[in-house]
Amino acid sequence: VIELGKRGQVYIAGTFRRRARFGEHSLKARGRGSLFLAELSPGGAGKVLWARSYRAQIVTRHAHPVLVIRSLVGGDLLLAGGFRKRLQFGTKKLEVSTGTKSFVARFNRLGYVRWLLGGAGNFDTISLLQIYSKRSFFVAGTFYGHARFGKTDMASWGEKAFFVARVKDLEDHARWEWVQMA
Repeated sequence: VIELGKRGQVYIAGTFRRRARFGEHSLKARGRGSLFLAELSPGGAGKVLWARSYRAQIVTRHAHPVLVIRSLVGGDLLLAGGFRKRLQFGTKKLEVSTGTKSFVARFNRLGYVRWLLGGAGNFDTISLLQIYSKRSFFVAGTFYGHARFGKTDMASWGEKAFFVARVKDLEDHARWEWVQMA
């Protein structure tokens, strides 16, 4: 996935196995699957300024990773999606024993995680992310069966349910402000 920053930066995120090379930056996979996050120089030159790898088995649809990336005014990034088994950004990690779990993470301008927030459902994933204000944003996605976002429990009426949630960003951590399902 790709995102254009407020000052012309280009951010990319995706998945890889074994090894990946971004300009002078060589990344090694962590575990069975890995996620990369990188920044390219503004102005179309395409020079890779930094690239990071994280342990993650990202959910895919039709062989494409389900990821959403958005840049914030100060250069930080929001990344959301779904994962299997384990997701780890530095010392922050989430795990799920079966199915998939949704996540939202905030990274500083150099690609290091500030916070990581996870949903807790059956086969839940986030596929949309929209910034609302400096301290809050909306995410949307799907889940099957039961899901818990913060203190809100939900159960789907059919096989699959759609959810939309507002997340409160407190810079060093985040919380689910509210969640609704359809």
